[in-house]
Parts: sequence; structure tokens; C-alpha cells
Amino acid sequence: MKEHYMHPLFMNLKKAILDIIEDQLTNNEEAPDAEIWNILVDELDLTESPRV
Repeated sequence: MKEHYMHPLFMNLKKAILDIIEDQLTNNEEAPDAEIWNILVDELDLTESPRV
């Protein structure tokens, strides 16, 4: 399984906030994880960053 690392932009957000963002982007568990990936990577131009 490929590991994913959090983009530094999101590192200071509390887990509760990240959960809300994920929930909204995935349409409350009805959409696949690929949807959130596409929004974050393609539309917001974020990329994976290596863990430091």
C-alpha cells in the first residue's frame, strides 16, 4: 500500500476540522476517496510531500 503524507498547508489543522473537510468533499461517505484526491491534487494543485 502506498503511503500518503499530509501537505504542510493542512498540518496545523485539528483532526476535527480535517474530518469536516473530508466529509464535505466526499459527500458524506457517498463518493469515493478518489473525489477528495482529485479536488486536492488536481483543482487545488497540491501534491504529496515527503515526510520530514
